[in-house]
Amino acid sequence: MNQNDLETYRRLASGYTIASREWIRQYAPVRIIEDPYETEEAESFLPAPSAYILAQASRWSGLRNVAEEACLLLNRCADLLQSGTLDPETHALTRFYSLLAWPDLISQAHDSWRSEWEKAFILKPEAAPATSSGAALQTGAELLSHHLGLRVSSLEAAAAGARSLAGRQQPGGFIADDGDGERRPIAAHLAGLSYLAAALSMTRDSPEPEVQAVLREADGVFEKGFAWLLRFLTPEGPLAMVGKGRHGVESLGHLLALFAYAGLSPDADTVLDTLAWWFACRRETGLFPAVPNHFPASLRIGYEPRTRFAASNALAFAGICLAGRIWEGEEYAACPQQPEERRIEAVIREDCAFIDEAGGYARLRSGEHFLAVSLRSHREGTAPAWQPFGVRLGGGRLSPLPEPAFDREAMLESVWEGFVVETEGAWRLPERAGNGSALACRGGIELTGENDLVAARKWLGFDGDRLVIEYEVTALRDLGACRAIWPVILSDGKEETAYRVEDNILSLTIGPESFSIACPERLKWRLGLARLFSSPSGAAAPAYFTPAPRLPRGAIARWSVAVEREFM
Repeated sequence: MNQNDLETYRRLASGYTIASREWIRQYAPVRIIEDPYETEEAESFLPAPSAYILAQASRWSGLRNVAEEACLLLNRCADLLQSGTLDPETHALTRFYSLLAWPDLISQAHDSWRSEWEKAFILKPEAAPATSSGAALQTGAELLSHHLGLRVSSLEAAAAGARSLAGRQQPGGFIADDGDGERRPIAAHLAGLSYLAAALSMTRDSPEPEVQAVLREADGVFEKGFAWLLRFLTPEGPLAMVGKGRHGVESLGHLLALFAYAGLSPDADTVLDTLAWWFACRRETGLFPAVPNHFPASLRIGYEPRTRFAASNALAFAGICLAGRIWEGEEYAACPQQPEERRIEAVIREDCAFIDEAGGYARLRSGEHFLAVSLRSHREGTAPAWQPFGVRLGGGRLSPLPEPAFDREAMLESVWEGFVVETEGAWRLPERAGNGSALACRGGIELTGENDLVAARKWLGFDGDRLVIEYEVTALRDLGACRAIWPVILSDGKEETAYRVEDNILSLTIGPESFSIACPERLKWRLGLARLFSSPSGAAAPAYFTPAPRLPRGAIARWSVAVEREFM
């Protein structure tokens, strides 16, 4: 990494360092750091990643007072770990980032703190974390603990953790979030790989054969998981995501850490595109919104209940710092590209359908057109089956289809694309817990399946510059109306949507971009007056039409939707 690139990353870290130091100074008397936009809890995941950020800022700047502030935070982490009050996931994350910061701070800590740190940072939670990202945190922490000479038994625990992750990994490379493989948020897959990369980058030069054996197992998990993830990077940089943890700003940091560890140089197109996409949302304070829209953080538009503004920024900037640290120790030539870099870029930009039935996701790319789709309903009810996400038409940030945000208990107030049928006086979503059939067909992806209400077929693909989605629904019992639902973005907090409805065509103008959404069967659109605020894209509204006012048993309803970007 050349000096100019390194300075860029140091400046990125310093932006968050300033904000972190203000929080530390304000709350140092009680040694708690609060999120200014959150009232339910004080700290969440904030102290340990912030300690790591300040440790890196101190190392890069040489400022003694920054190191002292980092030590203050690390001492807070030691108190938390020994308190016994942290849940297993938070305990694992606090321990992991504390161990990452340890090498840069141990020589500068007060003598009385060092023994406390040693006692605290070897402590494991009584219960192992239940999620894949928690398992990756614990695996990484055990590798680091052994590497730093803190605990003799850590290597066996690290090996067991790596085997656990390998057992969760599906044949296509996706890492399921739990033991039975039915929780599949992409955010957890991304975070788990990032935590592995952080630990592997610090320990990969170990001369011990036993360590190398663990690293080979963990590297195998990483390589398969990273190859899967590359296929879900959208043309302009961010990762296509759906379900729990979708589109948090921490994904920026995780992606940069993965790119660095996998061999991309800091001036690779993919790295620069990812940074540019997120930096378009950056605030004047130097911090990012917790999700990629321009609404004030206090409104929490698009936030999940778990989302914390400060903790999300801490994890994002910790990833930026980690990427910078990995790049420091590598030699990259700006031109020509490294062979590994060319391979990675080729996989990302490959024009084809990728279908991973075991993982539960598929993606389709054609030039600058892109979409991903969930193949099954998520157990937590955060994504319905056959849900498109990450839709891009010709590149760019804006899409008329907002990113989905689904709640099974509040279906009609959620943001999602699909259809419902009326039965016994209520609207029902024909859910599928398992996959139907998915195959590449006619240049797109065709999905077929059935449940107790209907047998259905859905085709998603690109026809030239248009996105086309076709449906065929056969009633398996007497049903009432069938309603097709398509949410549209109203505002991302910066650009406002102007819209016009002309029978079967819904026209949208979002800032400088214009789109038309048409139903070729000439079914009349309605744009609902409800306003939906759960999507990370921003404020949305439901558009809908009725393909069939009644569906008696055996009847078939067919319709399609064509979306086109109108270039001026």
